[in-house]
Amino acid sequence: MSDQTRPSSPDSYNGFFYHKSWPMPWWGKTLSGTFLKSSRQWSRGWPWGYFIYRTAYGCDEDWNQALAKLNCYVHCTIRYYENNPEPAEIVWEGYKNVIIDDKELLEGASPTKVRQLFQDWTKRHPKYNHAGTPRSTFCLMIDDHALQAIPASPEPCLETGNWIIEKVGYVILIDRYFPDKGYKHEPYNVGWVRLKISGVWMFSYSFDTMEFESQYPGIGRPGLIPCYDGDWTWVEDVNGQKVTDVDSSGDEEEDDEDDDDLESGHGVHDIYKYLREGGHI
Repeated sequence: MSDQTRPSSPDSYNGFFYHKSWPMPWWGKTLSGTFLKSSRQWSRGWPWGYFIYRTAYGCDEDWNQALAKLNCYVHCTIRYYENNPEPAEIVWEGYKNVIIDDKELLEGASPTKVRQLFQDWTKRHPKYNHAGTPRSTFCLMIDDHALQAIPASPEPCLETGNWIIEKVGYVILIDRYFPDKGYKHEPYNVGWVRLKISGVWMFSYSFDTMEFESQYPGIGRPGLIPCYDGDWTWVEDVNGQKVTDVDSSGDEEEDDEDDDDLESGHGVHDIYKYLREGGHI
């Protein structure tokens, strides 16, 4: 598999997913008609991948292991869901991430700060702001908790698809278009989820056919964490246990405002701050 651990700064070059250090892509002697037809959906989204923001700086070896495990899962899930090995390898070779590694700027940063940095970059580089593509709409973040969870994930097995039943690590998927003031009708919607590393490819592949907002799990009280595997969403508590009772225990005030007025002037409940102050991340 190609090296995906290259550190980069998003303003150090103008290529945006075309870094000079990347190897030339592998192209088979022939391309299947099925792949050529399905690849049209990618349009400007090729090569594909994400800005990955590093906010944990405890150990470089752990960081490299986490990226290697993430890439191993992406490669394996591409092969698992694509029956034809040739298109699968082409898709894999088109997987190019940009690693944002700046300790002074990012150490301990929250998803809110990372979102703002990503938003600022896309505003400064409008020609790369391709609306409707995953790489321009979402970024990934790896914090201390994710940095522990990813390497602890089992090695993915192509024959068994073991990630379907086993517990695997996650990256934080951040929606660039989430409004700063949040949504009035969803005070616990913070515009990010814990995306299982086994779901990165599935999310990227199905992005054109789903609305992220509609996938966001409903949360009505503090201390609950939104999770996603590229197909299903659910909610976990701070101990990693799935929770079904996600509503507030108190009486909620009725909202008589127009449904069109989605942005709240009251801010959102900062789940990340809650987790950090409670020592859960």
